[in-house]
Amino acid sequence: MPNFWKIFWVFTLIVIALQMGFYYPELPDRMAVHFDFSGNPDNWSDKSTFLILMTAAIILCNIWLPISSWLFKVMPDSMINAPHKEYWLAEKNRERFVEITNRMLAMILGVINLILIYGLKYTYDINIRGSSELELWYIIFPTIFVIIIPIVYYLRKLRVPDNTAGRTS
Repeated sequence: MPNFWKIFWVFTLIVIALQMGFYYPELPDRMAVHFDFSGNPDNWSDKSTFLILMTAAIILCNIWLPISSWLFKVMPDSMINAPHKEYWLAEKNRERFVEITNRMLAMILGVINLILIYGLKYTYDINIRGSSELELWYIIFPTIFVIIIPIVYYLRKLRVPDNTAGRTS
């Protein structure tokens, strides 16, 4: 299942695109775009500015996975921060390092996209229906997932294999 997270990431991007295409024509010209912890709107925007800013945020969040392999080729090793860097950035291990890092990025970005999907649905509900059955605090679990699970995954995957742990070179 090595490509699951990349497929998941692409799926969430498709859902966001479909969601934005469906929601945009129905949104009012002036719309609530930010909410306090109780779910009450506390900032407004026109819908075209919302679309531009949301699209820019989605692109800025998601551009890193497609360009990460290229970045690891052109970026000096001194700029790469990873556990056991000397081992993983060696010529024979670098490809595996990039694969592990890309999987972690796909995991993080897919869950961030889920949070955006949820937020877009909430924003749509508030602006069209005046209320939402979604609760903003439900975003806490995916946010914790984004912070903890990928870090644990990354640290476990980037351990130095036992057969090379004692060597220095």
